[in-house]
Amino acid sequence: PEPQAGAPEVEDGVWKAFRPSLLDELKGQNVFVNMTADWCLTCKVNERLVFADPEVLDRLRSRGVTLVKGDWTQRNADITAFLNRYQRAGVPF
Repeated sequence: PEPQAGAPEVEDGVWKAFRPSLLDELKGQNVFVNMTADWCLTCKVNERLVFADPEVLDRLRSRGVTLVKGDWTQRNADITAFLNRYQRAGVPF
């Protein structure tokens, strides 16, 4: 499949790239979704202080949580639909 605009083309080994079909595949499992954007200052702070912390990542992994990241930098339509589903107007979410 073609990568979405605004979605990471290569997964980094920690985070899986958001796509609606991935969430369908992961139904019933523990999933943490991080919606972010390059222009979002709060998102960047979260990424540096929380999501880059090895202890946080180890705790999530030890509980079998799959990490999914959506990049809304270019206002991806799939991510907009996801945000709307939860009545959110933007990121971070």
